[in-house]
Amino acid sequence: MKQLTSSKSTQICRDTCKSKCCKSTPPALTSEDLTRISNALGIKKEEFANNKNNYFFVKKRENSNDCYFLSDEGQYKIYN
Repeated sequence: MKQLTSSKSTQICRDTCKSKCCKSTPPALTSEDLTRISNALGIKKEEFANNKNNYFFVKKRENSNDCYFLSDEGQYKIYN
């Protein structure tokens, strides 16, 4: 999977909260987020996001409560 550029806030989240929020609450996305992620990773929006009444959320991993992009090691796969 391609990756987006990591940011300081991503590093803080990973190092401080250990991705706890990505294991319980699906992140909300704007339509701009959907397009940016889809274009950057080369995957369809429907592959990683749900649309509920025009509110977009990252899907959960199959058979899991974890965010679609969260790896088994607790790293956010779309960032370096």
